[in-house]
Amino acid sequence: MTILVLGGTGRVGSSVISHLLANGQKVKAIARNLDKLPKDDNLIGIKQIGDIIKVTVADLEGVTGVISCLGHLMSVSNVLFDSYWVKESAVQVIGIIEEMKPPSPIKFIQLNSAGVDNPLGHDERPFGDKPILAISSLVRPFLDSQATGHYLATVNSKFVDWCAVRPCNFIEGERKPYTVTEDIKVSVFSDANIQIGSIGHFISELATKDELWIKWKGKMPFLKDAKSE
Repeated sequence: MTILVLGGTGRVGSSVISHLLANGQKVKAIARNLDKLPKDDNLIGIKQIGDIIKVTVADLEGVTGVISCLGHLMSVSNVLFDSYWVKESAVQVIGIIEEMKPPSPIKFIQLNSAGVDNPLGHDERPFGDKPILAISSLVRPFLDSQATGHYLATVNSKFVDWCAVRPCNFIEGERKPYTVTEDIKVSVFSDANIQIGSIGHFISELATKDELWIKWKGKMPFLKDAKSE
């Protein structure tokens, strides 16, 4: 089993890789700066060329799952003018997998956002959240997350199974007890949060544990700390 990680030097991506390697998994990671990746015999670093990740057939050889932890750096220019490159990456990777026609479906796991509604689910947000989410829709990184989640909800392929993970507010920290639900029933104004270590744990488990994958494939699970309201 080999897992390809995109965005492996970011906060969540680094946590995902650490959990995978700790469990003895083989990992490929595409990154601009390979020196930021951990040194491990089970890790193969692939140099990213250019600003946008372009996955090749060679990158996907022998891979059983792809984890995308790509995200936008929050700056004025990115907020106003950044492209939809997280969605573009998902479209590109899934397109290549479909062209490869693997004998068994490859897992595609996308780090998404709790601000994104699940078009296939029954999120129940308070009425007061709607103006905030409407304002957020003017921000390019949020629009990209939304477009990515909504694109995945349309994917119906015998070569790809997908899951879009929607954590609430990220905070630094190691894994703590957390809850996973199919629908969001908390306000964006709540103090709900989740440790980055918990996100990395859940995503790595999704990629490697068949029982968990069967439960959540084709869905958009919401993650929060077990003690958060």
